[in-house]
Amino acid sequence: MFHFLLSLTLLASGAPDTPPETLTLKQAVEMALAASPEVKVMQAQQDAAQQAINEARSAFIPAFYLGSGAAYTRGTSQLIEGQPPSIANAVVIGQILNRPLSHAVEEMRANAQAVSAGASVRRDDLIWRVSTAYLDLAHTASELEAVSKETGSLTKLEALMLERVKEGRELPSEGTRAKLNVARNRQHILEMQGRVTLLESTLRSLLSLPEDRRFRTSPEPLGALEADAALDSVEEENRAVQRAWDNSAELKKLNFELQAREARLRAEESQKYPQMELLVNYAYLTRATRFVTSSLNTLTPNNIQLGTSIKIPLFANAKIAARVGEATAEITVAKAALESAKRRIALDVRTAFQQSREATASKEVARLELELARQNTSVTLAQFEEGRAGAKELEQARLEESGKWNALLDSGFAGDKAKLQVLKATGEISRLVQ
Repeated sequence: MFHFLLSLTLLASGAPDTPPETLTLKQAVEMALAASPEVKVMQAQQDAAQQAINEARSAFIPAFYLGSGAAYTRGTSQLIEGQPPSIANAVVIGQILNRPLSHAVEEMRANAQAVSAGASVRRDDLIWRVSTAYLDLAHTASELEAVSKETGSLTKLEALMLERVKEGRELPSEGTRAKLNVARNRQHILEMQGRVTLLESTLRSLLSLPEDRRFRTSPEPLGALEADAALDSVEEENRAVQRAWDNSAELKKLNFELQAREARLRAEESQKYPQMELLVNYAYLTRATRFVTSSLNTLTPNNIQLGTSIKIPLFANAKIAARVGEATAEITVAKAALESAKRRIALDVRTAFQQSREATASKEVARLELELARQNTSVTLAQFEEGRAGAKELEQARLEESGKWNALLDSGFAGDKAKLQVLKATGEISRLVQ
């Protein structure tokens, strides 16, 4: 933790001429979670949901109100907010039996849990966005470096072709083609430089870093993250689907929302039952308030009322039935959304596994093609030293080797993206910060 805080301090306070810091993927995700305004908003929403539950539950805790209703009376006595004029008064109110309110508290509790699960969904989404931006930046920077290395070979090949055209040994179109290759290389470099700049800005924004902070990615972003089992295993794919259902914050959110709808249904159904409320009123009366009774001699200073307020719903069946029907329809919708999400998550997992298999196979092909290109370059170099191959053939062999290296970089990037997609689909993307 100390090293993470130290790196965060260096990134936040380094001088403009300080060499760029190497930022690992795990550090990037941790920094985003620590500084992102989204996380603060999610925490505030969870706190608000919890406070709403506390407010609803407080109705079952007797509330005590103390005050005074002292007033001068002339003529007919009148009430002040439902109470006679008094030096001091106290009121205690609390629910004794209220099934609709009890179920409403259950609904709010389920909604609060849904908010927490929704926060987990947004947290995983933030990790996904940071990770994909980081991987894209790492890949683009590597591609820019590889493309830049091609410039020397293309320039040499251009000079050779122009010389051969001048000598009449090549067609003029070959010289034009060589110039076009150099121009395309420069264009590609400019595109890569612009993309690197854009991705750096994107990552700074996600990490809440100043615009002048400089950093670079690590060479192997997911090198420390090993798969638990072979992704080409059908058994592992089936287990991954079950893990995805168990870990999915989205499914948990939908489950809690379903529970909230069911609690609302119970609340609406319980509207037909009586409700009972505790009522306690106390008033201290005195002749100074000139409260008029039939006889001042019968006026007692201390007056108290203790009882209950009972409400029995009559002739409300039509209204209750309509609201029960509405709540039942919402439950049907929630169940359908839950089942649809389960099917989609299973499909996402299987798709991610297939993409991972294809990426693994593509990477192996790219590795072998690069190995073959290197062997061809070695053979051409030996022939060039023996005078049996020209500089043109040697530079073309080197360009082919460079192209195969770029293909290997692309396949490696695709493999990392596929591995990340598997983690996202199975709900295990938070492993990046473990």
